[in-house]
Amino acid sequence: GDVNLNFSSTGFLTEPELNGDISFNEIAYNDVVFGSLTGKLKHYKNVSQLDFEFNNPKLKSIEPILTLHAVLPFSLNYKGGNEVIDPDSDIDISLKSSDFNLGAFGNLIPYIKNQSGIIQSNIQVNGTYSNTVTNGFLNVEDGRFTFIENNLDYSFLLNSTFEDQIATINQFQIANHAGSKYSGKINAVGEIEL
Repeated sequence: GDVNLNFSSTGFLTEPELNGDISFNEIAYNDVVFGSLTGKLKHYKNVSQLDFEFNNPKLKSIEPILTLHAVLPFSLNYKGGNEVIDPDSDIDISLKSSDFNLGAFGNLIPYIKNQSGIIQSNIQVNGTYSNTVTNGFLNVEDGRFTFIENNLDYSFLLNSTFEDQIATINQFQIANHAGSKYSGKINAVGEIEL
């Protein structure tokens, strides 16, 4: 695919202003086209704002299937000497996906091929660098993959929520895909402190 990058830095060496646009069109790996990624970067008065969108033209959707928005304060000084990150600075990160198909990863996931499944997510990270607060959800529906080591097909699903730095796995299941001679399931629930 095509890569386009436009980047500028203006202002003082001790407090520069950055602006950038990037686009990756028709990203592909091993002849699998994932989609297109566009992004913007703006750094002004020691605050960076990032906005990225991923879309798959095959879906013919106007709305992006994956978005990342972040506001991250940090001191950028080309001359050096300053503390780059103030641990008490407020941050704001948002990761959302709607109908994002795991097949978009092609052969990038180790030990797995032919993966599919729909990711729905809305994850918010706020607070400060030293005291982040994560809220939201991440779900995978109708997941399937082939494990390369044994060439068996599996189905999986995930239903998880995030609240105040606790990730709760409400439902996680991996099972032999229908038609397997040796069927079985693994189920898990629990909490992970972030």
